Amino acid sequence: MEKILRILIKIAAVTLTAPATISVASTLYMDTGLFRWIVAIACLMLVEGALLLGWQLLDERGKSATTGQRGLYASLVIVAYVVLWLVALAHGEGLAGIAFRSTLGVLIVYSLAEAGILAGLRQDAAVLKDFSRDGKVKRHAKKLGITASIADLDAEHQIRAKHREYQIQEQYAHLEDYHNRAMQDIKQIAQPVDVKPKARKLGNRSWYPTERASHYLAAFGNGSGDDQK
Repeated sequence: MEKILRILIKIAAVTLTAPATISVASTLYMDTGLFRWIVAIACLMLVEGALLLGWQLLDERGKSATTGQRGLYASLVIVAYVVLWLVALAHGEGLAGIAFRSTLGVLIVYSLAEAGILAGLRQDAAVLKDFSRDGKVKRHAKKLGITASIADLDAEHQIRAKHREYQIQEQYAHLEDYHNRAMQDIKQIAQPVDVKPKARKLGNRSWYPTERASHYLAAFGNGSGDDQK
């Protein structure tokens, strides 16, 4: 029954303000043709539509919506209501228009207050069941989470820096080892080669090729002398 009554009140509010909106909107253009009525209906849908949309969202979702969402719904209703007051002044409705629109304003304020109060009560009940839902706890958890995230990033950066340092040291050690081995190879290549032939043992003596030749010549000479004798 309450929902039906709320819907009827909203319809009555739009029915009350629609004629003034159409009348004022129809004076925006001097054209008396179809275009003039199209503009008037568009203005009606814009102003009264915004009022009904914000009002309905407040009644249906305001109790469970977040603070930001309720703020958007309330802003939509308030802007539309201010425009209706401007339309009333332009239409010249006088005290009657003020009385009707004031009643409409009271109903809108009631919806805003109800949505805020019920949302607060629901939030308090949720906090009693779970303290992590409290705003103060959430803000503190957010602050700690930011601090922890910064610490994690710093630690990760230090680990990467150490890893790079170890890689550089390993590469440097590899290059140094390669340099030392290359220098040893160069030294071995640069050593003088001993071209003196190795002595061969003949009996108990070591003979070089020249000494062997002299020995053979001497032996041959002695053999020739013995033959002559």
